[in-house]
Amino acid sequence: MPREMDRRLLAAGALFGLGLTIAGAAGSHMLYLPLTSKELNDGQVLLEHTEKIATWNTAMIFGWAHTLASLWTAGGSPSISRRFRPAGWLFLTGVALFSGGIISRAILGENFPALTRLSSLTPFGGAAFIAGWLVLLVEGIRPARPPQPRA
Repeated sequence: MPREMDRRLLAAGALFGLGLTIAGAAGSHMLYLPLTSKELNDGQVLLEHTEKIATWNTAMIFGWAHTLASLWTAGGSPSISRRFRPAGWLFLTGVALFSGGIISRAILGENFPALTRLSSLTPFGGAAFIAGWLVLLVEGIRPARPPQPRA
């Protein structure tokens, strides 16, 4: 019996994919600008620039991995259980808090303190990622329930 796809989860995952694509493009233009010779000779500036790019790449990798995982949990395939869908929502929560916090800090810097405070939520995003994977683990090892007749 084919399972119905969770269209809200699919749409939310697609929205996050769109946002990450735009953020990735913006970051590649803003963070990868060539440094001046003075900046290249200033070890502290060079180190900060390199760290910002590494942090940005971490946000992109975690964001994309968990966005794709959320799309998988949206289902539509007989092999995907509805029980996995809460994991998808946890993954997207993690993308918003973890990747979103890092991205906002990297792009906005200290220019918009209210928005860069989002980066303080980054650990909660990581916790949401972990919780999502725990949901998949528990639901993956739990015996499948027989299909219930619809009322």
